Amino acid sequence: LLSGDSYGNQYGGDLESAYEKITGDRFTELTPDEVQYYYDAAATADEDLDYDVDDAVADAVVTFFRDHSLDSAAAVSVYIDDPANDVLPDIPDGFLQDVFVDFDPIEVEDQLP
Repeated sequence: LLSGDSYGNQYGGDLESAYEKITGDRFTELTPDEVQYYYDAAATADEDLDYDVDDAVADAVVTFFRDHSLDSAAAVSVYIDDPANDVLPDIPDGFLQDVFVDFDPIEVEDQLP
């Protein structure tokens, strides 16, 4: 039903479910739709965030978290800080650091239902 919409076409979820997974250190459980919801809320809260997060980027983020068993901001930070590690080319430079490490999820609480 929502396959033409940027939300709801990749395994579902919403901002609330994304927030619960991010604050609960369950990044590997995120769906691409939740990545998009969370990014959009983060970009609303922080005007300095300026990335194009389409379905391919959201899917790459989910794949990255799962492939490397990265469940938390701390784990993502350790991984991306190691120069021996690579990030998927579909993920924009700085995106993981800006959105999943540096951005404080509390900043989206006022957007939750």
